[in-house]
This record gives sequence, structure tokens and C-alpha cells, in this order.
Amino acid sequence: MNTTQTLEQMQQLRLHGMYESYKSQLELPMDQQLEGHELLAHLIGSEQLARSNEKTANL
Repeated sequence: MNTTQTLEQMQQLRLHGMYESYKSQLELPMDQQLEGHELLAHLIGSEQLARSNEKTANL
């Protein structure tokens, strides 16, 4: 699976926080991009924050 397909799947699954975070990671130079566990933790944290912010905005 390539990055375009991954980004499309994130949008389809409504993982907006992960989508934005992953997209911004891909825009960084290769030597500045996170790898493996760090990237996964960053994406999950971004999704959790986005959902929390969305709940707060709805209240």
C-alpha cells in the first residue's frame, strides 16, 4: 500500500487527526520523519487529541 492509499483510507475511516498528522510527516525531509513506534504513537496521540477537541467543540 502506498502513502496515497493510506491517506485515503484514513479519510474513509474518519481518522482526521491521524490523516493530518501523517500528511504533515510526509511533508518533512526524510531525515526528520518519525519511524516505526514513534510514528505510530504520534499518529494515535494526534487522533486522540483531535477527537477530544471535537467533543469539546460540540459541547
